[in-house]
Amino acid sequence: MNIPSGPHAELRDKIDIALALGGDVMDFNDLCEMARTGRVQLWLADRETALIATEIINYPRKRVMHCFMAAGSLPGIFSLRDKIETFARDEDIDCLTCSGSPAWGRLGRRYGWRLHSMTFVRNLKGH
Repeated sequence: MNIPSGPHAELRDKIDIALALGGDVMDFNDLCEMARTGRVQLWLADRETALIATEIINYPRKRVMHCFMAAGSLPGIFSLRDKIETFARDEDIDCLTCSGSPAWGRLGRRYGWRLHSMTFVRNLKGH
């Protein structure tokens, strides 16, 4: 897996926006450090047109690969599908999950994704 040392400015801006929209729980440097230590997987599309971040979660009954961040061009993002799914099968993953806006649900239907649940957030520290 490639850990981008510094994606071009347009993709980096999209990554920063996606991380902020995802709850602002990490920044780009945190994401890269998590990839270096093996906590997450980063998937970089050809010509650095998109980046997807995933994590593997081991539950008692299932092994899940969760996509928690996607940024870049839609063709670039969807070009990573086969590579991610092959990796997931090789890692004996039972299912893939993904967080995103309602728009992602509409786009994902074409690729076999369906809405399963919604996430609600309650901030406890005032930010």
